[in-house]
Amino acid sequence: MLTRESFEARENDLLAAMKTKLGVRKRPLAAALRRAGRRLPKSARAQGRVLEEARRKLIHPRIARQVDPVRVQRAFDTISEQLDKIDPKERRKDAMLHWLAALILNMILLGAVIAAVLYLLGHL
Repeated sequence: MLTRESFEARENDLLAAMKTKLGVRKRPLAAALRRAGRRLPKSARAQGRVLEEARRKLIHPRIARQVDPVRVQRAFDTISEQLDKIDPKERRKDAMLHWLAALILNMILLGAVIAAVLYLLGHL
């Protein structure tokens, strides 16, 4: 049977991994998963819902017996595997490259608009 203490210990490990890999500092797991958003795959977000349901059930001693420990373990493992695949340095590098690409595109569009305005005014 899954105990509340073992669940919370595993949850804390998962939250620590989310902080290092994704920079998510929210405290409850549900809030951290919401904050991670689409940086996690759809399957990991679905497993997060399984963990949130298990957390709600583990609060009450009688309802805690309804929690399937195999399903909860699988959910923790799935999310952990997805987090292990994430490289924080690569994620930061990609974010910087996307930002630079957007900036360059905006500069090109601005130059095209300025050239069009100058052409229409007869200065080109």
